[in-house]
Amino acid sequence: MQLARGIFSTKSLLVIIAFLFFNISCKKVPRPLPKITAHLSQEIKDYFVNYSPGMCWVYKDSLGKNGPDTIELTSIIGGNLSTDEGITSHEGYMMMYTSNRTINFRIWALANSDSSGGAILYPSISGEGDLEANYTGNMWSTGVYYDSLRIASGKIYHNVLKMQEGCPYFNNMRIAKDTGIVAFSGLNNANQGGVFYLVSRFKK
Repeated sequence: MQLARGIFSTKSLLVIIAFLFFNISCKKVPRPLPKITAHLSQEIKDYFVNYSPGMCWVYKDSLGKNGPDTIELTSIIGGNLSTDEGITSHEGYMMMYTSNRTINFRIWALANSDSSGGAILYPSISGEGDLEANYTGNMWSTGVYYDSLRIASGKIYHNVLKMQEGCPYFNNMRIAKDTGIVAFSGLNNANQGGVFYLVSRFKK
């Protein structure tokens, strides 16, 4: 009697394993993305991508009417992105940012070719425009580039890019190479001539 129960249990186990194997083997396996054919320029990465989640930037209001604003990079998604049903693949990244004073936003950086691409900043409120910066032929083709720029704190930053404007929530968005956003005007102070300027950075 004991032997019969043991044989029955073994047969049942084999049936279950066979059933699971059949179902797994019948599932459609996602087709892997093709090898990247357009790599994101190192220049674009140095301005927009080369930061890790948990990095925070602290800003003060030049008018002194708003409290400090801390912007945090919360996540990065991307790397190998297919743009045409898996035929080619472009390197790209989506960076998600949160803010305790202005509004949340995301930055989308994508390669068009090995020597061109760009970045777009979208506010979290849909339909409210965006800010753009395009890099073509090894130079910034939209926005304004500064070899050096003094911000409201008096500090001078080098290799600064001002994104092309088209969003009521952010103006004068200035980004320094390997530093991130160093100054911008937010909805709360832009109409008064104020600006949020960078005072410190830290990593959580």
